[in-house]
Amino acid sequence: MTGWGRNTDQEPYAKDRNTPLSYRETAFGCRGRTVGFRWRGSAGSMTPAIRHQARRTMTIPSAFQPTAPGAEPCLHASAGTEARCPLTGSPDVRHLRTLRVRDIAALYRTLFGIDVGAEFGGVEEVAMYRSVPTDLIFFHPSVTGSGSFYEQLARIPWYYQKDKFEFRHAARWIGEADKVLEVGCGHGHFADALPSPHYTGLEFSPAAVAACRERGLTVLAESARDHAAAHPGGYDAVCSFQVMEHVADVAGFLSACVRLTKPGGLLILSVPSADSFNAHAVNPVLNMPPHHVTWWTHACLTGLPRLYPIELLDLHQQTLSDGGHRRWYLQNLILRALYKYLGHGDPGLVNLSPQMAALRPIAEQMSAVLELGFEDPVMEPPGDSVIVVYRRRP
Repeated sequence: MTGWGRNTDQEPYAKDRNTPLSYRETAFGCRGRTVGFRWRGSAGSMTPAIRHQARRTMTIPSAFQPTAPGAEPCLHASAGTEARCPLTGSPDVRHLRTLRVRDIAALYRTLFGIDVGAEFGGVEEVAMYRSVPTDLIFFHPSVTGSGSFYEQLARIPWYYQKDKFEFRHAARWIGEADKVLEVGCGHGHFADALPSPHYTGLEFSPAAVAACRERGLTVLAESARDHAAAHPGGYDAVCSFQVMEHVADVAGFLSACVRLTKPGGLLILSVPSADSFNAHAVNPVLNMPPHHVTWWTHACLTGLPRLYPIELLDLHQQTLSDGGHRRWYLQNLILRALYKYLGHGDPGLVNLSPQMAALRPIAEQMSAVLELGFEDPVMEPPGDSVIVVYRRRP
């Protein structure tokens, strides 16, 4: 689907961002080394088996307005409209499954004590589709959460993290004199990881903006689109962490981020990986509307240069240790295994059965024991998130 990169033993961080690449570098960083494979042919000449092998190689914004920070507030896609790829508008999509809103609402009440019924505005079902041309997985209609919804989530102790692996990873690409923009900056904790003092953030949450300004950070309550209109090419690096999956108008969001990046500058994004155990988790309610409205595969992320004037420099799949998700991974593995072993079949994405409810405390206890078996990160499967670095083409 895309021009895949080459295998290299060097560190997965560009020493000179202006060095020409003999062919596109798709560096799959993993525990201090780079893994991947070499493909010199065209994207169209890749067989399905080669593409599958390529795809195998390889928290969260603060309270929002109705769309993600830095993005223009937009209307939800109507339930009566045709499902189209959010990136291209193409109707060439494949239906994956349909979820009942009442089941999603029940999960939010059970897990977080939050009532999300009003967020859906009368929508009774949301369907998942995969875009055939881009491999983006998306929900239709695209129901994004309100400011009140995110304010309630922000009260969860682990929801809003100060120190993230993706901050440190991204900072290695940024120079001391670089002008940096973070879209959807929350409380601006990424600024603490940067070697550069030239930091600007975009954020809609009044509380987050006030907290940033108290720390002396320059943070603006405006959308990426409006900021791009006033400052085209204004930044050496534009970054956005765990935001894109919340945005309904993701095409407009990406266009604005690219426009804000100067030619030769960097666009750094992180999203939950749909090529990880995320795609097989049971009842992952935060990976559904009104929280997440898109799922990003590696094929989709590596294909973005076909839609925007950017080139891919690096794709890094976090490990379980990087993201702190060992226990969550094990719980899902155990739940799926026990459910199948007892003859109930595949548990699916949403499962409110009494059998699943009975197995959950067992899985929680077993995961605490099995986690002790992870004696070294080399034993871990790919983690929750993926970080991509692009360079803006002239």
